[in-house]
Amino acid sequence: MKQKLKKWELRLQTIYEDMRQQAASREVFRETAAMVRTNSKIPKESDFLTFLEQWYVDSTVMGLRRQLKVKDSASLAGLLDDIAANPVCLSRQRFVALYPESEHKRGDRTFDKHVGAGAAHVDAAAVRADIKKLKSLAQRSEKYADRLVAHRDHRGVSAVPTYAELNEAIDFAESLLQKYYLLLRGDSLVSVTPKFLYPWKRIFEVAWLPPETPANKSIQPTPARGRG
Repeated sequence: MKQKLKKWELRLQTIYEDMRQQAASREVFRETAAMVRTNSKIPKESDFLTFLEQWYVDSTVMGLRRQLKVKDSASLAGLLDDIAANPVCLSRQRFVALYPESEHKRGDRTFDKHVGAGAAHVDAAAVRADIKKLKSLAQRSEKYADRLVAHRDHRGVSAVPTYAELNEAIDFAESLLQKYYLLLRGDSLVSVTPKFLYPWKRIFEVAWLPPETPANKSIQPTPARGRG
């Protein structure tokens, strides 16, 4: 059991770091999009903004896809699948022991809340239900990533996922990470999105290029006139 728990801890750390990076990317994209939307001076018809959106979508569906693969993968779905096969490893006794003795009652209440009142260990059926819901919410995003990003499948996709669908799947994946992070470590993960060490928006406080004026426009050569 100790080896299994150690393996889960290592997987959890890999999953956490990957999803944390993805959450940071989503935060930056959302806030950048909000700045563009609310600033009337920013040109809305821009190839750069089109590419920025595509880069974000491609990277995000691939990040979500990584958490859905079970076989030979350090993924959220893979971790949950292993937990469902070995539910007694996440027992109430073990979980409560993660708390100081003076807080064992709080540990019991927390286990009741996230697993079930009086449950001796996590319920395999409930864990599998979490996997099923995650895969259901992410189904179109995963297919999009499989067929149009990771590969160019000749079948394509019948419908691309909406931002609402993508965000719902990501939000649920993050809630599962928080839940099982707590059950494995006894620590609460308040938010998957990290706090940025540096104020990343500062880059937008300076002009990247001078405004285009007649004085700095590139001079186009005048075609030579032929002699009659």
